Amino acid sequence: MREQVAEMMRLKVIVIGAENSGKTTLVKKLSPTAKSVEHFDEDGNSITVGLDIGKIELAGCSLYFFGTPGHQRFEFARKIVSHGAHMGILMIDSVESTDKGIGKREIDFEQELIKSQIPYVICANKRDASGVLPLEEIQQHFKADVYPIAAKSGQGVVQLRDVLVKVIESHKEAWYSAPRKRVAYA
Repeated sequence: MREQVAEMMRLKVIVIGAENSGKTTLVKKLSPTAKSVEHFDEDGNSITVGLDIGKIELAGCSLYFFGTPGHQRFEFARKIVSHGAHMGILMIDSVESTDKGIGKREIDFEQELIKSQIPYVICANKRDASGVLPLEEIQQHFKADVYPIAAKSGQGVVQLRDVLVKVIESHKEAWYSAPRKRVAYA
């Protein structure tokens, strides 16, 4: 491990998932000063059309969280925002999963993360709602471990930070020795 580093390592963390899975809420819970590019529909619901961006310091690194749009029509924006990421967080909506089961899109999102060859974690969000799909049932559809959270209330977010620390610590040396990714940061 490097003894002294002149500047803190900057890591890009993408947060992906279907619409209304809690990506914006998670980014704002992790980084209360996070900013979003959103549109409000006729019912007053917020739709991320560009990205959410927040920053925290964790495990000796500056983590820049980029929440991506979940609507299929903004898939192009997700792909642009995801470029050059060091890590990923896949958000699964536990309530929506109860009604419809784990969909093809969620599995495709994991495949996208696997193909990008970056470490990632999966969060089953809205675990504080009643009657959600059991975590074990969600887990059987994915290769990576699924962590329970409730982003709105903050339940499980501290544990997610701990998981991110472990991911950082296990990949930090490889990131230091790899060619620097050219990524614009806020």
